Amino acid sequence: MSIRGRTGRIGSRSLRVAGLGLAVITCMGMECNDGGPLVSATDPDPVTGGIQGIVTADGAPRSGVTVTLSRGESELATIVTSGSGEYRFPDLGPGVYTIAISEVGGTHCNGPTSAMVEAGKTMQIDFACSIDLPGDIHGIVTADGAPRSAVTVTLSRGGSELSTIVTPGSGEFRFPELDPGLYLIAISEIAGMQCDRQKSAVVASGMTREIHFACATPEPTGFVTGLITVNGFGARRVTMALREGSKPLGTSLTDDDGVYLFTNVPTGIKTVEIGAAHDPYGCPTAGQEVMVVADGPAGADFACSGQVVTGRVTLNGTPVAAVTVLVCHGDEFVDGLYCSRVATDSEGLYTYTSFPRTDFLYYPNLPTLWPGGDHMVFVDPPPAGATCQNPQSPVFVLWGTTVTVDIPCAVDPNDSGEGNWDY
Repeated sequence: MSIRGRTGRIGSRSLRVAGLGLAVITCMGMECNDGGPLVSATDPDPVTGGIQGIVTADGAPRSGVTVTLSRGESELATIVTSGSGEYRFPDLGPGVYTIAISEVGGTHCNGPTSAMVEAGKTMQIDFACSIDLPGDIHGIVTADGAPRSAVTVTLSRGGSELSTIVTPGSGEFRFPELDPGLYLIAISEIAGMQCDRQKSAVVASGMTREIHFACATPEPTGFVTGLITVNGFGARRVTMALREGSKPLGTSLTDDDGVYLFTNVPTGIKTVEIGAAHDPYGCPTAGQEVMVVADGPAGADFACSGQVVTGRVTLNGTPVAAVTVLVCHGDEFVDGLYCSRVATDSEGLYTYTSFPRTDFLYYPNLPTLWPGGDHMVFVDPPPAGATCQNPQSPVFVLWGTTVTVDIPCAVDPNDSGEGNWDY
């Protein structure tokens, strides 16, 4: 049996012909014609589909546009539109494909489009592009609400300066006939005024973009400063808070000398206070109101008290002077690192304050206001020939509180004379 067909460009492809099974017709772009009747290539059970479409610009077919067919991350084929703007991808297996077109100069088009191909069906995916029309950028420069003349306005794109305009008495500026895209507009400095001097703008096809610069005289400001002390000495790294009514304005951290500083504070009544994290640690919990004046200082000092351990050392019931008492933070007996030494006076009294830590190295980078904790207290060394009844457990001391720890000592008749700890 012969296969007869009508003249036509069908390329090289396989056709399943009823009653014949699979037949391969290869034309390779040449005309196929044996003068006989057309044999139907309709597959009663098709396994492929296709995608076709037209690329137009303002309704007119656009030739020479590259159309790309992809699936997943793989590019499968490309074709260039004909004079009629048409493209076609035949013989595609079922599944999801992506169709994208190259840039069509002077137009903007819809982006890559997905299509679900089904067996026996051809999907129509058209790309309707619009010809770009020029747009404008227009604006007004004002100072305290009034139009401002003699301001230089500069237009840039992609880092290149395109044009400059000096505003007239109306404060207006306009940059016409701009291609669609992103632009940067900047104005020159206006003495005594504060404003955003640069703005970006996206120009759309055929549209005017309004970009205004509203400059104003800056509000007068002052600064707030003060000193935070613990037992009369500057306290480092204390968090201070500033507010106006209930509105928080900011925080500041004291320096190594205990000084805090808030700058550029609007004039008027403000409240400064120690941060909430430090409230329990022997510091005033109430804030102080200050009046901020233009270019002037306003200040408030805060005096805090640290941990205090005090007591009396006795020997057989009599106060003893010049006895050394060791006070350690926690239970680490590391002299000079975690511990401080204090001596009894003529009345047998000793007093340890947690600050200043002139002989207490501890961790120098930690804030001065340190939460309360356990302290070990004992006589070191005991008086000669005596045994001292040092506390058998740590003493808990809160910031801003005083704890009294008396230490009685007694002569031990059997002692060799060096003294003993009863601990």
